[in-house]
Amino acid sequence: MLTDEDALRTALADLTLGQPEQPIDRSRAIRRRHVRRRMAQAGVTAAVAAVAIVGSLLGVGAVSGSTATPPLNRTVPASAIQYDDARDGSVPQSVLDEALHGWLVSENNTIPGPPHTVWYVGNLVQGGRVVVAIFEAYGWLVAGYAPAAAVLKGQPAVHANGTSPWTWYAVGAPRPDFRGILGFNFPGPQPVNDGKNAAETANPDNWVLVLAPPDATRAYVPFAGTFALRHGFGVANAGQVPEADGPMQVSVFLTNGDVIGGHVGVPGNKDSSIETLAAPPPLTHHLHGGLDLGTTTDQGAYLGGTEPLAAYRGQAEALVVCRGAGTVVIEVNGKRVGSALCDGTERALDGPVVHVRRGGTFYFKVKAGPFTSWRAQGMVMGG
Repeated sequence: MLTDEDALRTALADLTLGQPEQPIDRSRAIRRRHVRRRMAQAGVTAAVAAVAIVGSLLGVGAVSGSTATPPLNRTVPASAIQYDDARDGSVPQSVLDEALHGWLVSENNTIPGPPHTVWYVGNLVQGGRVVVAIFEAYGWLVAGYAPAAAVLKGQPAVHANGTSPWTWYAVGAPRPDFRGILGFNFPGPQPVNDGKNAAETANPDNWVLVLAPPDATRAYVPFAGTFALRHGFGVANAGQVPEADGPMQVSVFLTNGDVIGGHVGVPGNKDSSIETLAAPPPLTHHLHGGLDLGTTTDQGAYLGGTEPLAAYRGQAEALVVCRGAGTVVIEVNGKRVGSALCDGTERALDGPVVHVRRGGTFYFKVKAGPFTSWRAQGMVMGG
């Protein structure tokens, strides 16, 4: 039987037949490192990445074969992407309608264009923990997710204070003849032996959502392996991702034997392509003797505030550990406390004297790239 790895290599060989050999270091541009199953899947990862690169050069990622649109499981307006409706009834339509309303509110209700909505995804995933949605409306393609407990009981998609349980990725709707891969990364529970879920351990796995043409039957993502697609839709757990230097590659397999390559994400929306990185190790020390600005674990840029009860003055200090690309920079009220190389080593940073008047706020800021995870404690020593 032809394996997914064999299919990838065969498709790539057919496409590049007669072309010059690629440079031996070309795959470094899309290299990803991962703790689990690294040795077992290293060869397949390189093949998937190569297919994705070649596919991107062809526009929609098709490695070979026909681009004819297969029959759909419903009628779709000619102006919309010709993809199946992958909803399975697990999410009431009233919840999805409220999600659409919430997205419009988040855009200040200023979205012009036709109001007709085409739904592609509206499903419960991760064992019922998360609602995922993809739709076209008002000339936009919108994808997102929310905790099921925060939306399934009739709660508003946007609260009075302007916050929302939904995370949205929106771009201008692609052409109707689009035949590429849609999707996004989102956090999910990390399986652990003591029965605790990711919310309790604060160290979630990275899950991926894929939506492909309706004749796509399965997908391959490094470290998640091969998983089935129903009406072109599927999700998979890619596990703990300790570091990344770019979007996660994906290939989907069509019924006619073709392979479409690309990366996990909504084309044109960079945020949707950012993996959920594993948290760095816990801090082994703790700062004492001042105003604690809190201990935070996050990924990418961050800004938090702490308001003392009275005027306060002291030296800004921080403990930080990070991993990923480059360094993180810590600031308190705009003054640089220091920087740390993201190699998993805990570092203590001593900064300048900062102060606020009564009623003022100390702002703890972390400057970090999207592919950097970190854990930090800030403190203002003195009083």
